[in-house]
Amino acid sequence: MYRARRLTATALIVAACLAPGAPVAARGGGSGEGVPGPLVFAMEQDGVGSLLYTLTDDATPVPIPGTEGARTAHWSPDGRVLAFGRGWSADDGIFLVNPDGSGLRKLFPTEDGENFGDPLWSPDGSKLVFGVLSPGDGFQHLEIADSLEGTREVIDTELSHASDWLADGRVLGSITRNWQDETTAAFHHTEEIAIVDPDGTVHELTATPDIHEGVAVASPDGSMIAFVESTWDPFGDYSIAVMDIDGSDRRTLLHLGANLSWPAWSPDGTELLYGRVPRAVRLDGTTRPFASICCRLEGADWAALPGTVAAPAAGGTVSIAAWTGIRALALPDPSTKQLAAMSATSIWPTRDGYRDTVKVRQKMREPARSRIDVYSPSGSLVRRVRFGFTTGVFSYTWNGRTSSGSILPAGRYRVVTTAVDLHGNVLKRTLYVRLYRGSH
Repeated sequence: MYRARRLTATALIVAACLAPGAPVAARGGGSGEGVPGPLVFAMEQDGVGSLLYTLTDDATPVPIPGTEGARTAHWSPDGRVLAFGRGWSADDGIFLVNPDGSGLRKLFPTEDGENFGDPLWSPDGSKLVFGVLSPGDGFQHLEIADSLEGTREVIDTELSHASDWLADGRVLGSITRNWQDETTAAFHHTEEIAIVDPDGTVHELTATPDIHEGVAVASPDGSMIAFVESTWDPFGDYSIAVMDIDGSDRRTLLHLGANLSWPAWSPDGTELLYGRVPRAVRLDGTTRPFASICCRLEGADWAALPGTVAAPAAGGTVSIAAWTGIRALALPDPSTKQLAAMSATSIWPTRDGYRDTVKVRQKMREPARSRIDVYSPSGSLVRRVRFGFTTGVFSYTWNGRTSSGSILPAGRYRVVTTAVDLHGNVLKRTLYVRLYRGSH
């Protein structure tokens, strides 16, 4: 639809409810604990601009500090972290934040005049997909990122914007099509709904020369798609509609008139949130009030049902041992998460195949700059190795020799690993290895 088209042209991936996770309330202190059930949305206020809020049914919106300028936000699949984009300011980029405003981290700053669309989580929470509009480009392209310093994969697709990442790995969004009026011979374009396979194959679900369709989002069970439709003439006459995931059984639920509103599925898939003053429309077309808000509400993402959130690990912290990629960057506390160990406590650097080297193994559970320092028995620095921002498991092999290849003096060497996270927190671990000299 035309307004959605203008948003696309400015690299805004239209906000929609991703395959819903299980958010926690903003009052939970950012620890990942709390009562599931709020919405997250961006709200414009006169003279203030946009800010992210959470909201429970008919309650008072709770602001998320530090999210000024956010266009919309999406809960991670486990519901404990929000991803959002900020554009058209000095602090543009893709961000993660805990629902109380803690742990705010910029993942990707814009460069060389780029503008980013809003990020969507992959179903497993390890990646984000977002649009990128580069200078001179007429349309944005899509990129997938799975780490801070890893290469962002460009999706070769005809999608003009993406609005949902489906559980089977496909991306749901809109595609632009040009049509010629048979009477006037004039050309016009419409936005049609399409699903793109991981290999870039496009499956068009609509082909309607007189109707725009956009901001498509899949139901929680993946069986249906909700979207907004708009007639070509008169333009600006909007409705909320649904259809099956294959494009069949299309039906209009609610006429919006000129009040464009982006739909968000309820966690049980029985109704859709819409409206600047939010209401919910059921699949039979009946509506109910949701909350009374004085200001404009945009881009809501509705939480999953209570009881669907995985319980926090013992001690009140969230276990992230199984998380990789982007999701592993968003820990609920600001402390550096790093483990270090050595493969042995002694080394004989004689190149005879027996303990010629020792391996220092590190495991980063959040991005941190790592450094390894090796000190001689007298305390002098004999080796320093620096690493960039790294997550996951990696290792360094020390051979007990100088840079010229000579074996170092025998004795007890101190190995110190230092990790500095995105907040500047420093964590040092000290290990020891005894070097024995033998024949060269």
